[in-house]
Amino acid sequence: MEDEPKPERTHDLRNILPADILQFSGSLPLSPINRPSLDTVKERLRNLHWYLPSAEKAAELRDLYYAYAAWM
Repeated sequence: MEDEPKPERTHDLRNILPADILQFSGSLPLSPINRPSLDTVKERLRNLHWYLPSAEKAAELRDLYYAYAAWM
């Protein structure tokens, strides 16, 4: 399938992104079967904070999404 990442790209992402981001991205759009504790979720979100774009970049990405991808 086209939507599945190529093995080498997945390997590259594992070298760049922390496991928390990869775990969250694998659960979208469905929630995980085994729900982690609230403390675990809070800790993961705190760790992800450092990977968020600036407010300006996030607004730009949002606008691009609505302009080109929201129809999907």
